[in-house]
Amino acid sequence: MHLSYKKHRKDHFQHYPVDADDVAFFLAALNGAASHLVTYDEHLKDVGVFYPEFITCEPVAFLSDLRATLTP
Repeated sequence: MHLSYKKHRKDHFQHYPVDADDVAFFLAALNGAASHLVTYDEHLKDVGVFYPEFITCEPVAFLSDLRATLTP
């Protein structure tokens, strides 16, 4: 897995997470057209600012956003 990660890293993302294990979460968010990537992981939150496709936030912020969309 790590060879593939290094070989294709520039082809997939604008900015790569420091932790290679976090790549799967970015792929899931991007390929799934997620509105939010909900995490406490600092590496994900640091890189998330480069992706306007979704909001990278902690669970409380996500729930606040969700409540705002559901409240008339």
